[in-house]
Amino acid sequence: MKLLLASCCAVVLALANPAHAARPLPVPADTVAGQALLTKKLAAETCQQLTANPKHDLFASMAAAEAQQIFEQALSVVIEKRVGDIRQLARNSAKASVYDNLRAVLPTAMALEMVRRCPAAATLFGRFKGEIATVPTPTAAENAFIESWGNELCQRLAALQAKGMFQAKDPAERLALFRREYTASLAARGPQIMQIYGPAGNSQQVSDSMGRDIASFMEQKCPQMLMLLKGIK
Repeated sequence: MKLLLASCCAVVLALANPAHAARPLPVPADTVAGQALLTKKLAAETCQQLTANPKHDLFASMAAAEAQQIFEQALSVVIEKRVGDIRQLARNSAKASVYDNLRAVLPTAMALEMVRRCPAAATLFGRFKGEIATVPTPTAAENAFIESWGNELCQRLAALQAKGMFQAKDPAERLALFRREYTASLAARGPQIMQIYGPAGNSQQVSDSMGRDIASFMEQKCPQMLMLLKGIK
């Protein structure tokens, strides 16, 4: 479970930044959370473009080559449009080559997010890939698990706050407190994770996907609790 802990914990903790809605790119680009939030934002913008495309009603019967061209062009347009945001996010990182790395992984990450979350993108993908089923979509059991676990983590944060555990604590101390609660929660849910995801539950792909889903849920469920972790990296 080490891989899952590292990936998911990074996502949840890095979301703790105030004014999330007002600041589109609030977390470092060299974190799982930074890349996940950037991917989600740009994928949503691309989805809007595809939905508004004049040929939207023809997507389901479109030739493979044209469908792929529209899909890839929409991705490219949005990425180029947001180059300034991407560069700014990369500048906030202490690591070198973050911008180049982002540009390399964004198209694939955005495409996967869009096919999973955007009907218009899924339709186009089905035309030039043949089977949308090759892209994983959350099952009812997975969604229920994310909701249950996300609620628990929100409750644990609220309990820490109610006890005054975050008061007069520096970021490292707050991180240690939450990591303790998070680790206990993860350990208790280990068997459930393996039951739902099987051996893949400890893979990079599943852990990253689960981390994004947990982050997205907590972002909506308890944003005020996540603000308590402001400054933690």
